[in-house]
Amino acid sequence: MVNINSVLTYTAGTPAAGKLLTSDANGVASWEYLGSPTLDIPDDTIFVWGTDGDIASILRSTALNANTALTGVLVGTPVSQAIAANSFILSNITADGDFGFYANLGGHSQQWMFYDTSATQGFLRGSYTIGTGALPAPDSLLHVWAGSAGAVTALAGTVATFENSDDVAISLFAPLNKSASILIGNTDSAYSGVLKYYGRTATPSDTWAVFIAAVDRLHYSAG
Repeated sequence: MVNINSVLTYTAGTPAAGKLLTSDANGVASWEYLGSPTLDIPDDTIFVWGTDGDIASILRSTALNANTALTGVLVGTPVSQAIAANSFILSNITADGDFGFYANLGGHSQQWMFYDTSATQGFLRGSYTIGTGALPAPDSLLHVWAGSAGAVTALAGTVATFENSDDVAISLFAPLNKSASILIGNTDSAYSGVLKYYGRTATPSDTWAVFIAAVDRLHYSAG
């Protein structure tokens, strides 16, 4: 036992992973678990990294409306979704600060997700499956998986795969006076091949258009 300036009395305990040196009301300190072998952090506690608090995290106990600032965590005029109560937020509040996530692959750090704030761009590196349930190995760089379609594999060269155990669709929404398109490009033209649909009040209206060699070749309309 060591007495320091008659204020703190330290009783030698047994240090261990997860223990903290804590004091009781009388100034007697010992190595103890904080409630349990895990560190229990109260809700709404903001953790910050960096001298200026550049990175902040919080487990928010209450819901937060969309596009709403949160002192020390979400700054300025946020562009954000509404979140439910008991949601975890991790935020880089440095102006134009980036976010990177890395993992060790064969002894070498690999960047698997990155957000470039100054360019407002997000990146996923490598092959990924996005979905729920027991996820299979991805068929392509991006594999959006909502369920198994059976024993089928994407063709070589496929960049994006969308799979479901039921009907599956890709939706393109545009105003009635605009068009929605699927474009195929190459070094000749960014739109060598186009499948385009014009809305009801567009010109021409309710019409499918097919472009071949970057030229509008065929129209098929409701009339």
